Amino acid sequence: FAALTFNLLALYCLGALLSLREGKIVARMSDLFIVRRRGSIAWTAAEGLVVRRVGQPLDVGLSATAAAVWSLCDGRQRVSDIRGFLGEKFPDQHEQIENELPRALAILEQSELTRTSEHASSGYPVLQVATAAFWPGLQERDNPIVQLLARRYSVVLVSPEQADLLLFSTFGAVPAVDPERTLRVFYAPLGLASEQGAAYDVALIGRGESSARHLLLPTWSLYCDWQKGEEAATHPDAGELLTYHPEQVCGRLVAALEACQSPPEAPRAPAVRPSASELRLTLGMATHGDYDGVYFTVQALKLYHPEVLEQAEIIILDNAPEDPAAEPLRNLAKAVPGARYEAFDEYTGTAIRDLVFRLARAPSVVCVDSHVLLPPGVLQRLLTYLERDPASRDLVQGPLLYDDHKSLSTHFRPGWGAGMYGQWGTDPRGTDWDGEPFEIPMQGLGLFACRRDGWPGLNPRFRGFGGEEGYLHEKFRRQGGRVLCLPFLRWQHRFARPQGIPFTNTWDDRIRNYLIGHHELGLDPAPVHAHFQELLGEAGEAAVRARVEAEIADPLFRFDAIYVLSGAAGRVAVRRLGAEPPQSEVERALAHREALERAWRYGFETVLVADHLPTLDEGRGAALDHLWDGAWDALDLASSGVSSKAELGAGVSVAYSRRALAQLLGEIPASPTAVAAWLDGETLTQRLGKRVDLRIVGADGAQAR
Repeated sequence: FAALTFNLLALYCLGALLSLREGKIVARMSDLFIVRRRGSIAWTAAEGLVVRRVGQPLDVGLSATAAAVWSLCDGRQRVSDIRGFLGEKFPDQHEQIENELPRALAILEQSELTRTSEHASSGYPVLQVATAAFWPGLQERDNPIVQLLARRYSVVLVSPEQADLLLFSTFGAVPAVDPERTLRVFYAPLGLASEQGAAYDVALIGRGESSARHLLLPTWSLYCDWQKGEEAATHPDAGELLTYHPEQVCGRLVAALEACQSPPEAPRAPAVRPSASELRLTLGMATHGDYDGVYFTVQALKLYHPEVLEQAEIIILDNAPEDPAAEPLRNLAKAVPGARYEAFDEYTGTAIRDLVFRLARAPSVVCVDSHVLLPPGVLQRLLTYLERDPASRDLVQGPLLYDDHKSLSTHFRPGWGAGMYGQWGTDPRGTDWDGEPFEIPMQGLGLFACRRDGWPGLNPRFRGFGGEEGYLHEKFRRQGGRVLCLPFLRWQHRFARPQGIPFTNTWDDRIRNYLIGHHELGLDPAPVHAHFQELLGEAGEAAVRARVEAEIADPLFRFDAIYVLSGAAGRVAVRRLGAEPPQSEVERALAHREALERAWRYGFETVLVADHLPTLDEGRGAALDHLWDGAWDALDLASSGVSSKAELGAGVSVAYSRRALAQLLGEIPASPTAVAAWLDGETLTQRLGKRVDLRIVGADGAQAR
């Protein structure tokens, strides 16, 4: 008796300790969000629910409390919210809820039916589904259509009277349907005979004001799993059935379902576009003669992400505004609400993606290639993620999804290969759509995003293709940010170019960009030299290296931008602003104003505007060193002694700092007549010296007004 009493007391104490421990766990989890995992199919049982994850052999039984908790785990409810809801719903069962909630949460997580998150996220909404009149032997929980619905919803199988969605068969003859053609979808309100939809591939019949829908399926769609049972194999139309692929058929059915979830509404007045201050997201893409890519990317964004684009803008940044594709691109931007066309022809290169962030008006920015497609829902999740931390300095990316929609690459592995730094790699953590973000070394730049204020910029001296991967990621880290892979942020990239690429892609540009990037970051360029020596030979690589090293050593290299008004090329990277040099002081002033407008818009710190590119010897170039340390506004290269009038000829070369841009743009008029009156017979530099408070740096480093 004493032993029995002791054992009972020990069990009681153990139970009390476990209850106390579970209570502490719930208390610690109170601020966490609970998210249902994808791929769940549930059905009612005596005490609650039985849940099966698609592809998993075991079923999980849930008590009434656990079933209620599972139904509430939409990713937006904290544990404390769930406890409060259950307490209000069942006020007479408070003690039972407090006891059972910890066990329910533990069972759900251990069974991989839910996961916890520190931040709110988009869960998978519950969809109540019923089936009727299916072919004998085809169980509803094994039905491939139900399994496909479970990819986008948390499916609960119920009776037809309770269903949000009822799947049933016409049981007519199998029609001769071309699997490649578009599905014919029929929508009918309540009261219209469902038989009228039999002539269509899919019919949706509404139930009055409720959210419920009937889905009328053609007979052939019921045999999508013919490989599982004998019924389909013995069907008289089995030969016809075998021409269909289950994933294609069901995928089209699910797409049709999502497109018709809401009943038709009366025509509404066009929505008022949000103002710049109300925009939440900028989506930008740089393009060069790729109208088809831009068209399908933009239209896919509008079709599959309407919930985001109502509060977003789209920037089409055209790097070939003289190309035949330019006019259709302009028209596309006019036709798509919220889209705008921006032309950029100062130089050609992939680094113009920098301007997407410079021109963005929204606080969150996504840059995609002009031939990238995004799965439905990922933009909303991304926007929610970016808005959690307005001060974030992180760069976020996602897995590249290949054409088979199965293979993916989550990151670039550091290392050289085929003239590029970074090789595709896959981290298993990225294969779970709902997985937590994790740090990566780098990733391809087909899609990347950040807060606009956290953008560190691309080197404005880059030209042509390449050099940004790895370089950009290092810049984010150096400003205190992280480089993250968000597993849900999947993107599909078109790699094939049957007609060839419309822009120049040279080894010279690529080597130059890598060397300039290494110079900016203070990295050892030896790996760059070694890799390209393997590709081009020592002599070929040495010739390119010599040109780049001479450019970097040039005193003018340190300017963020150099606008040469005649458009002539030179020994350093210049930007085109015109075909001929100015013929008068009015033309010169207007050209300077245009260059300053661009410099301000693109965020340059220092800019040189010159009729001709000056040649500076070592002594005169040393005078420019004062610009990078002291406070200055403008520098007239001729009057300061940096360059002689003989070297400049009749031209003018003036360096401007960012501090002067806003003041000068407010000072120099925009029209020829107004500029002539503003100059009043003086030269541009004379007028600037009188009307604008400019600190001019002399050759000896002294400052003068």
